Amino acid sequence: SVRKKVCENMKWAGIVLDEKRNRRISGNEISLINDSKSKVKIVIIPTEEELAICFEGIKLLRQKR
Repeated sequence: SVRKKVCENMKWAGIVLDEKRNRRISGNEISLINDSKSKVKIVIIPTEEELAICFEGIKLLRQKR
């Protein structure tokens, strides 16, 4: 639903979401979710935000020592 909201009203920028593909994709792999009419590609790229935040926290703690 977040991806759908982000892409709403973006046709002026050439962004057209394929809603069926968007619902089908879990987000655990790199996937395209743009409609064939879209002038730009809409790509899902899975991330590990929690892990990245953890590593940044460790770096900060090491700097304080």
